[in-house]
Amino acid sequence: MTGEGGPTPFPRKPEQLVQPPQPLPLYDFKALADPPDTWAFLDVLYGRVEDCRVVKVSQLRVLVKHYFWGIDWAQNQKTARTTRKAHNQTTLTKALWKLFWYMQDEHRPKSYADLLNLDRDTGPRLFRYDITPRPPPLSQWFPNQPDDRAFILPAYFRPLDAPLDLPDVVIQQYMYSADSFNEPTVTQQMVDQPFDNEQQFLGINFAANRFLQMPPDDEDLVYDKELVQVPWYEQADYLFDADLEASFNIQTTPRKRKRSLSPSAPNYRGLAAPPASTVQAFQGPVFASRRDPSEWTWQPGLQPEYVSPPPDEPQVGPIIQLAEPVYEHQIVAEAIEKALMQVVYADLERDPSAPSRNEPVKNITAHRFKDLLQMKIGAFSNISSVRVSPITFKWDSKGASFPLRGRGPVWHADSCATDCVIMVGRLLDVGCTRVDRANNRSAEFTEIEKSYIEATNIAWEILDEKMAIRARDEFLQKFIDGQLHLRMGEPLPPWAVWSQVTKSISQFRYHHIERVTPCKCENTQSFINYHEGSCILPGYRRGDDKGVAVGTLIERCFYDRKSFSCKRCGDPLGVTGERRVGQLPLRLVMTFDVKTRLRNHTQHLSFKYTDYDDKKRVAHYRWLGGIYNNEEHARVYWTDSNRGEQTETNVMMYDSQLNKGLLLGGVPAFKPEDRVPNEWVNQRAIPLLFYERIMDPSSELLASAHTAVSDMASILQSDKNVLEAHVAWIPPSTEPQFDPWDRVLSDMGERFTDYNPSWGWDGDPSVNDLENPSATNVALDPALIDPTVIDQSLLDPSLYSNTSAPVFDISAFLESSMMDDDILAQQIPQGSMQDILKTHLFQSMLDTPDWLSSYEHLWPSGKPSKDGALEFPDLPTWPSPKGRKRRRMQSDTSMPDAYDQGSDQTTSGEHKAIVMLSQNIDPRQREAYENHQKEQELQAYLKRKKDKWWSEKKKERKSENEEQIRERNIKIYEAQKAKEKAKEEAKQKEKAKEQAAARATIKPATTRIPPTVASSSTAQQRGNAYSQSKAIQDEKAKQKADAVKKAAEAEAEAQRQAKIDERKAKKEASKPQAADTGAMKKSADVSEL
Repeated sequence: MTGEGGPTPFPRKPEQLVQPPQPLPLYDFKALADPPDTWAFLDVLYGRVEDCRVVKVSQLRVLVKHYFWGIDWAQNQKTARTTRKAHNQTTLTKALWKLFWYMQDEHRPKSYADLLNLDRDTGPRLFRYDITPRPPPLSQWFPNQPDDRAFILPAYFRPLDAPLDLPDVVIQQYMYSADSFNEPTVTQQMVDQPFDNEQQFLGINFAANRFLQMPPDDEDLVYDKELVQVPWYEQADYLFDADLEASFNIQTTPRKRKRSLSPSAPNYRGLAAPPASTVQAFQGPVFASRRDPSEWTWQPGLQPEYVSPPPDEPQVGPIIQLAEPVYEHQIVAEAIEKALMQVVYADLERDPSAPSRNEPVKNITAHRFKDLLQMKIGAFSNISSVRVSPITFKWDSKGASFPLRGRGPVWHADSCATDCVIMVGRLLDVGCTRVDRANNRSAEFTEIEKSYIEATNIAWEILDEKMAIRARDEFLQKFIDGQLHLRMGEPLPPWAVWSQVTKSISQFRYHHIERVTPCKCENTQSFINYHEGSCILPGYRRGDDKGVAVGTLIERCFYDRKSFSCKRCGDPLGVTGERRVGQLPLRLVMTFDVKTRLRNHTQHLSFKYTDYDDKKRVAHYRWLGGIYNNEEHARVYWTDSNRGEQTETNVMMYDSQLNKGLLLGGVPAFKPEDRVPNEWVNQRAIPLLFYERIMDPSSELLASAHTAVSDMASILQSDKNVLEAHVAWIPPSTEPQFDPWDRVLSDMGERFTDYNPSWGWDGDPSVNDLENPSATNVALDPALIDPTVIDQSLLDPSLYSNTSAPVFDISAFLESSMMDDDILAQQIPQGSMQDILKTHLFQSMLDTPDWLSSYEHLWPSGKPSKDGALEFPDLPTWPSPKGRKRRRMQSDTSMPDAYDQGSDQTTSGEHKAIVMLSQNIDPRQREAYENHQKEQELQAYLKRKKDKWWSEKKKERKSENEEQIRERNIKIYEAQKAKEKAKEEAKQKEKAKEQAAARATIKPATTRIPPTVASSSTAQQRGNAYSQSKAIQDEKAKQKADAVKKAAEAEAEAQRQAKIDERKAKKEASKPQAADTGAMKKSADVSEL
């Protein structure tokens, strides 16, 4: 052991090292992969460390304990028979080389002298901060996590490769030098005390490194041994007490050995001159050098101008050189990017005419002092996070803490689909963006759309359970009243509600044209159809159940060119269609078939399309979220990052059945590539998905931004102020804001309510009370602050009536001749309203729009094709009666509201019942009868459609059967004709051969032949004739047998073909019958509804 100023001696055993307690848990070093074998440290390859014998085994064990402080690296060396407790030299060297591979370049030893220097800092803080798992910023010199209020030194600069989720205080601790210890903290005591100069306030002590104040060529350097800085755990005289010594098991007084800096440290004072160290000699040993240490040169700017003030100047304060403020590049770039992207996405910003969520709308002009008392108070939630179970997401005081993003409606009676639709509209600002309300588009909103927009702007976080249910049911009841065959408390698919409340919303609209080239058989020219839609409903193809990308499904709907079969001539490629997209939606809405399975739908998607100029383009969208279902239950999963932010793996989750409709943030994703849990996606149809278009600034916008920055630079170069020489900004508009429509729903859930400061004061204050405000007894009634809360004790009892209303007698208004018991019994059929209320259009929340594919009149763009549809279908509504005549009634009784609601064939009894119900006798009975009449008209309409459909089907089936029978008879007739023709041809061939043979046997004699020769030749001719006739007979028999065989084969083939055609005809006849049966069943169900 050397003297007080010498280096620390190298111990013989690892137990002789003095180290602070290690933090728990230790960093898992075994989870890191091994470096490549070609990587070299100190000229030794990692794959050849077994050949390195520079460091001994005893030294390696000490170095391993020193460098692996706070790191778990040990692995048992197992063999076939035993487990060795000690590591060999190769294992220790490989572990050290692997540690130096993951160490930052600024902290890695540069020589074997640095490697054996035990005065350097060690710990996971020296690792690279971009590895996984991420090391904690802890080391022997900095064993604690940095405080969020820690002081950021002026010499600090954020590295370009620093992760965005790490704050500067953590990055600063990662960058502290490992060769010199000086923890730069600014305590309250330091702030309160005056400082001699700015450098001392910022933690830079020039006196500790006085050789840096002089040029390098000065020889007389002075050092102060008292200014040697030691780590925190070495400062035993003032830091540790007896309790801390006992708890850490560290003996501090008396010290057996004092830690001092090694010759490689810049604060070393053992020599007369600064040693040639491999680390940068910077006066503030707080940051490691991020460049080659040999490149360091003397910088005169580091020394102050004056150590003491000039003789002529009074000493009123330190004279220092102020540095220019340093701006972080990332902050400036982010501010510029946000400003430009705000211009790009201006259409999706909230419109000024939309209800404000932060402050009330100012639309009143005061004419007197009393008008100033018209105020509004707002209710806001101050809850930032909730503690729930991370598995079930139910309240749990010991569970995990999740940030609270808001609240929505509370579930009641199968309302989860409607609740999710309201929450999605709130997240998307449906009907409240600039593009939705531009050019007075809010005037086109229907009543149901206005009520939905008001429901999305309700302050759900300030409502209790009962009020939240009432507010949601008010909207749902209004929605159901406008539709046919919908009932409260029955399941509703999310798309059914969404399709009716977003028809006029522009942020989901897109426009495309379809250029159709007819078949050649029609001999007509091409024509163009214009379409617009608000959603995409891709069709199902074989193989989609195994997984398909969302972009592929969109490209099927936005196809470039496609051929279709001609219905007239049957050409499968006769008709050609081309789709050209003119305007893509800012936010894309999609729903899918039940059997379709999506792959990685939470990732960014891209698809190709062709614009109006026939140019190929690619559109990019980012996933926003969607409504998912699991076992007839709906839930919203949404992205937890804003536009342009780093894509995190967390999502937001809303479930109206959990915790009274909380919208939780920071929920861990299922997988990075598919964030929604598997049970909500796999084997489940996704009702609704939402994507937002990724847009880039135009070249004109970037040019304008570049011009603005250049103008500011020119102003600065001309020695002028920017705010004085630039073009003045346009002040914000101060015009009063007005609501575009009268409120449809009630004021329940309004964030801002009327408030008058005079409410709640008991009497008029006297003059003495005004002079002494503390003496006034102010009694502010909280019930009067919120108008929705009414205390019945404050109401006047005279307002209540103690008598009941008289019984209304209908006979006083009708003639005696009209009081027929049979007519009165027929005016409202028994159970009509009950039958109407029992019907419901949907059977499950999983019903897709394909359920209505057979009703072509419900689809605005026509019946969906195999590729899908580009618009939601309309829901059945109450039909408008046609052909009704309105005429006044001739009666002695004054009935100003009575008119004939029936047709010319109305019977007298029905006519009298209608007359009675047309009066304002009982609105409930009148409404019930009108609904019953509408239901009967609808059933009659459906029955006519069903009968017409049945008749057409029967005609088609009859015509098909007749055509098939005719074709079969034709084939049988042709087979018989072929058989007869074959027989006739065989007979003709046989006759021709017989004639030829007869002509060959009879030949005239032209020469005289001698008798002997003649007799011999005659015998020979007779033999030849006999042989020839024998051959002819054999050939004839053979041909006859072949003809008979061919005829039999032809007859068998004809019979077989006839049987095949008959089976095909029966099969084809059974198919339309089965289809008709299924269609008839669905029509019967609708008819029953």
